[in-house]
Amino acid sequence: MLSRKHRITQADAARFLQQASFGARPGEIEQLQEMGMKAWLRQQRELPISSHLAKLDGWYREDESGGKRQIDRADVWWYHALFGEDQLRQRMAFALSQILVVSRNADRLSVSAKVLADYYDLLTQHALGNYRDLLKAVTLSPAMGTYLSMMSNQKADLAKNRFPDENYAREVMQLFSIGLHLLNADGTPKRDSNGKLIPTYSQSDIEALARVFTGWYTPGSCDAGNCDVNPDWFAPMQPDESRHDSDEKWILGEYFPPGQSAEQELEQAIDLLFNHPNTPAFISHQLIQRLTHSNPSPRYVERVANQFRDNGNGQRGDLYAVVEAILLDPENRINRSGQPRKVREPLVAMASLARALEMEIAGERMLDYFKSYSAFGQAPLAAPSVFNFFRPDYSQGQVETKELVAPELEIINWNTYILFNNRLWNAVRSRDVGADGTLFYASTGIAALLDEPESYLAWLNTYLFAGRMPGDLRQILLDYLAAIPPNQVTRRIQDPLYLAVSSPEFMLQE
Repeated sequence: MLSRKHRITQADAARFLQQASFGARPGEIEQLQEMGMKAWLRQQRELPISSHLAKLDGWYREDESGGKRQIDRADVWWYHALFGEDQLRQRMAFALSQILVVSRNADRLSVSAKVLADYYDLLTQHALGNYRDLLKAVTLSPAMGTYLSMMSNQKADLAKNRFPDENYAREVMQLFSIGLHLLNADGTPKRDSNGKLIPTYSQSDIEALARVFTGWYTPGSCDAGNCDVNPDWFAPMQPDESRHDSDEKWILGEYFPPGQSAEQELEQAIDLLFNHPNTPAFISHQLIQRLTHSNPSPRYVERVANQFRDNGNGQRGDLYAVVEAILLDPENRINRSGQPRKVREPLVAMASLARALEMEIAGERMLDYFKSYSAFGQAPLAAPSVFNFFRPDYSQGQVETKELVAPELEIINWNTYILFNNRLWNAVRSRDVGADGTLFYASTGIAALLDEPESYLAWLNTYLFAGRMPGDLRQILLDYLAAIPPNQVTRRIQDPLYLAVSSPEFMLQE
């Protein structure tokens, strides 16, 4: 327990929970104040891992279409986001799912909800572990194997005009490890004597790495494309040495001797990418963007990347050390200028509202209460391509004028903004009771705050804005509340709440 002198403020605690979890539930801010941030992080690391696949097994509609089953999987994602105790792990898994992308928008995966839930569990399992272990597990995942076509990749056969598939070899370098260009330790790009960016790899590196990734497969077939019925799709891919190219190779300047097995070459390739000088800054920068800051300074990136390089105990790739460094870095302290540092993702913003309201499920399970695949411009494991829902360097309008980026703005257009706000209104209206499969919140606690409107506004400010509600918005809400007769309790609860969450400021994170 922290002494009163060193106890963090309510706003600090709420802000921290916005970043490290899917938002604060009542009581969690005070708990964090008592524990302190480091103790909270340590406790989160030790919590049991919430399994998406295990929950989906109970919610999976056997007699329904693949689309309904994918809705079931999305409902399970919401369940863990809203009710899971291992919030840090779930929040990190969501961030990693946007770097190591697998999507339902691919042939067999479109009707294989359990396989995707298993892939998400792979991310949660390694989210606070070691990045090398994660990179290997992702590489051998049947979900990734089919998404980026490494599965059943075979060595060249010139007589049949067959060559190894280069898809995974390219993306594991470009997106999952070293990036396109050489970087300094702080993530800034290196340049040659002419000031040009220096490519990290060449086409010959892609071709050679594609040869490394030959010979891996998953036994059995998928019934009508539904791989959920094949137990082999829930285990790492297996090697078939007869399909593996065991000739010598050069990749990124490193020699791969002839005669190695598929497993030996894969281990060498993973080591090569994991230990590349680019990987710490490249991965750290993306995780910072997903959790705390769209435009981190090079110093911030370097401090976090240094924890990736060595966690203080001689271990490289410790993701727990990385996320701790991201959240506790001096640059992530309260921003006295009041300027936002990040646009919140629609899914995260919606989850934060539901957690603040302590929403409960009416009945035994959710039934697409959130309209997961139509209302947010994003959905868990449903990116339109391997490049995620938005680019890390996306910019527009005044953000672009200031030479900054705001990746999330790429999916927040007028269409998604309207659909998203409709879901916010639906949540705000889900007061006290709901039909089976929907969510609702008990409003007695909020109603008690209405006797002192300032108390209601303080609650909104803490749980929805982490203490950074603008003064003019606060005054608008107070004036609106004052105009509603005291006997209209429903309006006095719902209208200011909706005005708050539909404001642009709600979508900003400091």
